[in-house]
Amino acid sequence: MPSAWPGGSVRGLRARGGVGVDLAWQDAVLTSARLTFTDPGPHTLTVPTGGRLLRVTDSEGRPVAVDSTPLPGGFVRAAFTAHGTSVHHVRPRRR
Repeated sequence: MPSAWPGGSVRGLRARGGVGVDLAWQDAVLTSARLTFTDPGPHTLTVPTGGRLLRVTDSEGRPVAVDSTPLPGGFVRAAFTAHGTSVHHVRPRRR
């Protein structure tokens, strides 16, 4: 997140593949994201989490299998599969 925006939120963004994105962050670290997928299949995210791994749940709150990899600079790369048209919630795991 830009240093001029230490905290905030945004709704209605579009990512590659037509993914709808709503984000919230505090202290330049992701606090939550809502992702709306129109196509099933594998997806990969790279987000600033302060080094915390990600927890992904479906719209019913059920955990989704995710392969999280810590990256330099407090980022995490997470890979998971979306099934059909779906909404997923992404949050850093609690320490």
